[in-house]
Amino acid sequence: METLVGPGVCARAAAKKVMLGHVVLFPTYTVLFNFTMSTLEGKGVAGAMKKLEDTWWDVMYMGTCFWPFVNMSTFMFFSPAYRLLSLNVWGLAWNAYMSFQNAGSNDSATAGVLGVDGGGSQGGMASTGGVEHTRGGARLNLTEASSLGTGSGGGSDGSDR
Repeated sequence: METLVGPGVCARAAAKKVMLGHVVLFPTYTVLFNFTMSTLEGKGVAGAMKKLEDTWWDVMYMGTCFWPFVNMSTFMFFSPAYRLLSLNVWGLAWNAYMSFQNAGSNDSATAGVLGVDGGGSQGGMASTGGVEHTRGGARLNLTEASSLGTGSGGGSDGSDR
């Protein structure tokens, strides 16, 4: 970015860098993150598209609230030698948020690909008995799980929460 915009630390140069990063790099990173995570989780392109559809606007909103302020302060107040360190610290927090979003969208993305009700916050288990659901590489038949007295909510009384 220093080559495209210049090495200045004034507000105008910093704003150009922030805009360039937010318009070009941020959406690209978001798409690549979702596709990479879906591929590593074995969900393929259909799962990646569902995940992107589920999380795109939330991630873009939070990213628009978070990154411009982080980038602007980094470009204005840190010398080039310390910018990478600053952005890595903030990036750690951002990646934690992205992981949280990814985990939350896994339930609905898996359910959408499999064609079953994801159950929302119920841990991604379908509420329909007899449906097999894959989670973490293990297959679970929900009829068998509920007959064991654990239910999808994990309660000892066999009820779903």
